[in-house]
Amino acid sequence: MLLLGPDRFKVVRSTALWNVLLEAVFNPELSQRVHKDDTAKFKREVAEETISKLGPAAIEIYTDASVLRGCREGGAGALIIDNHNQEEHLVEAPAGSTTSIYRAEMAAISVALQKVAELQEKSLVPKEAHVNLYTDSRSAIQKLAKATGKGEIVHHVLSLVEQIATGGNA
Repeated sequence: MLLLGPDRFKVVRSTALWNVLLEAVFNPELSQRVHKDDTAKFKREVAEETISKLGPAAIEIYTDASVLRGCREGGAGALIIDNHNQEEHLVEAPAGSTTSIYRAEMAAISVALQKVAELQEKSLVPKEAHVNLYTDSRSAIQKLAKATGKGEIVHHVLSLVEQIATGGNA
């Protein structure tokens, strides 16, 4: 990002976000088409097949969220598996008393990425660690892939991706 003045400019970020995000892949598609009427077993098999094609990762993140009564009392959480150190971390956060499932899912992604960034900062995970994040929120992945969304949660999550991708040097 450049800040322009009347006769000068100042570089605020040494690595452009779009360059860092070229290393990040947001894939909202499964290996096969799944329909809501398909069996749970079939859906699980397709999910496992898709995950197996991603390859190994030093860090694996599984997120989930829920909202009661349509838009009340949302919660978010994630399981972070550190394959490098053979450790697991469970993180959770409230998603607000009035929220949507999309927002709760984004809160789960955010809290998980914050934890990975914190572990990186403390040198508890390698700065060049490959991270796979799994979520059942297609809309969250689509918004992140396109860097769309009016809410600042998308920008916050993308800044965490940037921070992790640059090893905390964003």
